[in-house]
Amino acid sequence: MAENSSEGKRKNVVKSWGVLLWSVVRADGKINKEEVDRIRQQLEKLHLDPRETEEALAFTKKLEEERIDIYSFVRPLMRELNYREKVALVKELFAVAFSDKSLASEELEAIRTIANIFYISHKDFIQAKLEAQKEAGLRTFNF
Repeated sequence: MAENSSEGKRKNVVKSWGVLLWSVVRADGKINKEEVDRIRQQLEKLHLDPRETEEALAFTKKLEEERIDIYSFVRPLMRELNYREKVALVKELFAVAFSDKSLASEELEAIRTIANIFYISHKDFIQAKLEAQKEAGLRTFNF
């Protein structure tokens, strides 16, 4: 029984993670191959086999198209992730947004909303953004 419960939690985390990633990608109304590929890479990091990855991606797209309540997908992550993991997720949301070498204001707002729900500090939010921006090969400015 514990294994089934653990597997159920894992599936909820995978679904939630995918929905959040997809919500950022579609925030600006433009979805490109680089962004979808980055989501696929993230899902693969969750130790999914290729079939599971494609199923999770299809599920994620379908749910997001239905304009689901994002809070229902944040809840499982609130329970399962610690603060550092939540910051890492925010960084990955930025990485997905930067995969097309730009950050649309709508993408920034989507990420900010998720970070606020996770109670990510402004300092950690900015640090995650700058790290993702640098990793994407984009210029960052130091004041």
